[in-house]
Amino acid sequence: MTLQIKTPPRMNRWRRFGCLATRNCFRGAESSCADFQQVPSDPVDESSTCAHIWSTTKDSTPIVQRTLASVKGRASATPAGKKLAGIYELWYTECGCSPFFAFGGLVVPTRRFWYRTGPIMALLVAFLIIFPGRQAPMALSLATGIGTAGLQARVDRLEEQAILGRDFTEADKAFLRDLYTCMAKGGRLIVVARQSGAMMNRYLEASGEDLHTEPRIFLGSRRVRYEMTLMKRWMLREAGQPGGLQESYVSRTFHMADPKFFESLVGLHYGRLIAKPRRQRDGTLSIRWRAEVPWHWPPYEYLQRRYGNYHAWCFPVPNARSLLFGKKHCLWIDDGLGNHLVELGLAKPFLVYSEWNESRTSPDR
Repeated sequence: MTLQIKTPPRMNRWRRFGCLATRNCFRGAESSCADFQQVPSDPVDESSTCAHIWSTTKDSTPIVQRTLASVKGRASATPAGKKLAGIYELWYTECGCSPFFAFGGLVVPTRRFWYRTGPIMALLVAFLIIFPGRQAPMALSLATGIGTAGLQARVDRLEEQAILGRDFTEADKAFLRDLYTCMAKGGRLIVVARQSGAMMNRYLEASGEDLHTEPRIFLGSRRVRYEMTLMKRWMLREAGQPGGLQESYVSRTFHMADPKFFESLVGLHYGRLIAKPRRQRDGTLSIRWRAEVPWHWPPYEYLQRRYGNYHAWCFPVPNARSLLFGKKHCLWIDDGLGNHLVELGLAKPFLVYSEWNESRTSPDR
């Protein structure tokens, strides 16, 4: 009996060829087209066609069973090999065909294989490009929360070394460099922490150059908006006096981070606001705002002197596990350890600034 396959309107010919070639490969060199059974003349779709083709050989072809047994036998030496053999057998059982087929004597993946694994493989390749080498497992732990206990233990040990003034080995420096680099890259990949990630990246570049950022990170902080309100009242009060407005107004130095605005919490420290008002013809004010934050971390000595606790300032690094089960699964890092990077020659402070206009300001605003 000869093989007859009627291709439906949207039948993928390459995929059908993959099923046929794979089956032929498993049957061995002695197999021929005459061995195939009759395929229904009007297959409903591609999956039913492939399923019918493989139903004739899946359980009855001894070489398939020998191939699977051979794969498991060869892979029994290593755990990774056992997993690979298990995946191969699961694919064959569930999909009804091998993930590979013979093409001109070369074994290549089928299109079904690429359809199901292509996106995952693309994400894996992109992940390894962004986080190469030692950074890959560290970034995976920071993102998922799996294995953060080991990271937390090592971070705690390095914090104690910094407090006691002990020397850091090259391995310790490499660990800190990878840790903060992963946080910088991860922040830049997340929308809510993109500007904070850019700040961390500039800090690790150790160039000391000023960094301009979008005003969103400042305007999203309630503390910054409150200080702006106080300064506008100050300017409007002086606008009605004989002396008139000053050329510029400078706020007090205050902590700009807002605990309810995550990006400002991890990106902003102590800074100040500068306002340059201009009176308009209609009596309102046009204000040119500038926010400045010297981006450096407080040293342990300052924290101990000011708060009586070396660990007074620390920040959480959230992950998927902490979002589901609470902050106790976050990675907690002292601000003092971030300052110690400068002493180790791994970072350098710089100035973060942003500028924006507030075009119309009246006394009741």
